[in-house]
Amino acid sequence: MLYCRMEFVKLYKKSYLGMSVTMVIQPLLLGLVFSVTSAQLQWKFQIVDNGTTPEPRRDAAVGYDTFGQQLVLFGGRSAATFGDTWIYNITSHSWREVLTQSGPSPRFSMVYGTSGNYFYVATGEESGLKRIYYNDIWRFSFRSENWEKLPAQSRPQHISSSDWNKSLDLQLEPRSRFGATGGIYPGSSKFYVNQGFSDQHYFDTFTYDVTSQGWNLKYCPLGECTPYDPRYPHARSFHAGTMVDSDILLIFGGCLTGGGSGGPCPSGDSWIFDGKTLEWVRIQGCPVPRTYGSMAVLPVVSEKKRVVMYGGMEDGPQVIRTSTSFKDTVSIFDVVTQTWRVLKTDSDVR
Repeated sequence: MLYCRMEFVKLYKKSYLGMSVTMVIQPLLLGLVFSVTSAQLQWKFQIVDNGTTPEPRRDAAVGYDTFGQQLVLFGGRSAATFGDTWIYNITSHSWREVLTQSGPSPRFSMVYGTSGNYFYVATGEESGLKRIYYNDIWRFSFRSENWEKLPAQSRPQHISSSDWNKSLDLQLEPRSRFGATGGIYPGSSKFYVNQGFSDQHYFDTFTYDVTSQGWNLKYCPLGECTPYDPRYPHARSFHAGTMVDSDILLIFGGCLTGGGSGGPCPSGDSWIFDGKTLEWVRIQGCPVPRTYGSMAVLPVVSEKKRVVMYGGMEDGPQVIRTSTSFKDTVSIFDVVTQTWRVLKTDSDVR
C-alpha cells in the first residue's frame, strides 16, 4: 500500500493590484513566487507595477536570470499562439517587452531552461490554419537580449563545407514535437528533450550539447521501444519534468493516450533517467495524477536538494477518475532519498 505523508507549512499571502497577468501565466514562476528561507517554504506574491504587461497565456517558456535578478518569458498561447519575449525585473516589479530582429517562431508547449547567461528554448507547436511542430533549438542572451538559432549539428573542422551540406539529411536531431519535457541544469552544457507528441507519442530522449552544438540520441531509437516493457516509461506528452543534475532527469505524469499508444491520461507515475548509465528507474510516489504540471528544482538548503511540483490538469478523457488535490498543497521530491511528500499549507494559492 502506498503511503503518502502530509505535512503543514506556513503560507504567507498578500494581495496586490495588477497581479492578474502574472498569475495566469501557466508555467509556474517557481523561482519567483515560491521562495526558500532556511527550511521554510512559502508562497509570496510579486507586485506588478502598473504599466505594460504580457497578455494572459498558458504553456509559455519561463527562465530565471540569477545574475540580473530577472525573468524572461517567451511564447505560449491563449486564443492565439504568441512569439513575443518579455523581461520581468524582480527589483522594480515591472515588465518590458524585448523587441529583437529575429527569434523563434510563435509556439507553445516547449522544452526550456537556463544555464549561464543563456535561456534555451526547443521544440513546440504553433496553431493556426495549420498545426506546425518544431524541432529547432534557440538561445536568448541575457546580456545582449538577442535570440540566436543553434545548428542541429556543428560542422567538424576536418569536414569541408560542401561535404557537410551533402550530409545534412543524415545528421541526428529529434523529430518535430510538442508537449515534451527536459531542460538544462544550471552550469551544465547538456539540454535534454524527453518524449512528446506530434502524429505519435515518442519514447526517445535526446540531448543537445550547447558547447559543441549538436544533438545526441540518449535513449530509445524510433521504433525500438514498446508500451509493454516495464524497464522504461511509456511514451507520453504534457508531463512535468526537470533536470535535478547535469545528467539526471525527473518526470511525472502526463498523457499516455493517443498517437498510436494507450494508457492513462492523466498518469501518476514518476521516473528518473540517468544520462550516464542510460537507465530509467521508476519512483514510488503519491502526487495526484496530472497533465501540464509545473516542476522546478529548489535552491539547496541545509544540504537538501528538492524539487517542487504544483498545478496542472487532474482530469482527462479517461473513464476512470482519480482523486483531486487541493489548491493548498504542493508536492516535494527529495532527490537524495528519491521520495515524494505532499505539503499542506494553511491557505490556498490563488
